[in-house]
Amino acid sequence: MERITIVLLLILAASFASVNDEIIKLDGKISKTEWNGAKEYDLSSGGKLYLLRKEETLYFGIKGNSPGWAHIYLYWKDSVKVLHASAALGDQLYVNEKGNWKLQKKFTWEIREFEYGEKLIQKQASYYTKNGWCANNNNTGDKITLEYKVDLKKFGNIEVKFAALFTSDAKSLSYYPIELNDNTLLEKLVSGSSPDNLQFKTQIRAKIK
Repeated sequence: MERITIVLLLILAASFASVNDEIIKLDGKISKTEWNGAKEYDLSSGGKLYLLRKEETLYFGIKGNSPGWAHIYLYWKDSVKVLHASAALGDQLYVNEKGNWKLQKKFTWEIREFEYGEKLIQKQASYYTKNGWCANNNNTGDKITLEYKVDLKKFGNIEVKFAALFTSDAKSLSYYPIELNDNTLLEKLVSGSSPDNLQFKTQIRAKIK
C-alpha cells in the first residue's frame, strides 16, 4: 500500500511539473492568461513586444500588424546570436574580433510544420534542448505572432541583452529598442542570409531584468 501511494505521488508530481514547465505554448497566439504579468513594449512602427521571465526561462512574444517573421538578437560578452523565426527556425552566431563581428555559425533551417499538435510539440522540445531556444514558425498560429522560449541557464551569470524586430518584407521593419541603427536592421541579414562581417552597437540594447 505504501509503495502504491509513493508511486501515485510521483505521478502527480510529474504531472504538475509538466504543467508548470509549459507556461507559454509556442503556438503563435498571444493569450492574456498565458502572458499574464508580461512586460509590454511598443515596436518602432507598430506592433508589440512581450517579455516574460520565469526563473531561468525567458519568453518573448512579438506581434506585428500583418503576416511576417521575427528576429530576436541576444548579446553577451563578445557574441551576438540571431534567433530567426519565419516559415522555419534557425540561429546564427557572430563573435567580435577587433571591432568586426565575424560569422561563426550559419542558419540551419528546421521546424517547418503547418499544424500545432503533439508531433510539433515534441519537435519543439527537442529543438529547445539542443539549441537553448525555440519558437513557433509563422505557418502556425495567427500568422502575425511569434512566441520564443530561451534558456537563460546557457549563459550562467553573464549579463544578456536583447533586441527584437518584426517584418513582412525585410525592408519595412518594426523593432525594439527604437534607437537601433546598426546591422541588426540589415536587409540581407533580416531576410535570412549570412553576411560574413557585421557591425553591432551593443550599447543600444535592452537589458533582461
